[in-house]
Amino acid sequence: MVKVRFQSSCPSCRNPEFYFWVHNNCNGDLYLDNRAMLSCNSCYREDYIFRWKFDCGNREYDAHRGGFEKGCLQGFLMCLSNLGKLENPPGNFILEVTQILMQHQNEFKQNY
Repeated sequence: MVKVRFQSSCPSCRNPEFYFWVHNNCNGDLYLDNRAMLSCNSCYREDYIFRWKFDCGNREYDAHRGGFEKGCLQGFLMCLSNLGKLENPPGNFILEVTQILMQHQNEFKQNY
C-alpha cells in the first residue's frame, strides 16, 4: 500500500490554496493511500476520502458557510491533480484513487 501526506486544495470548495490537512478532532496529520482511504496518524481514524468533511476556513465560498462539508468529485479530482504536482506519488497512485472515486461517485456530489 502506498500512502502520502494529504496536501491539496480544498475538496469542498473552489479555494485554490494548498493545505497540509490535519484532523480537526486531534490535530493529527492526514494521509491518503492508494485505496482512496484518508487516515489520521494520531487517532487512527480511517475512511474513504469522500466520507470525510473538510473546512479550509474560507467563508467566501458557499460550501463553507456552515463549516465542515463533504467534498465533491470535481474537488477530489482537483486534489489528486495537485497532489501529483506536489508530492509525485509513486506508480499508479493517482489512477488507482481516481478509479475508486469513480466506482463510488453515487455516494457524493459531482461538482461544487
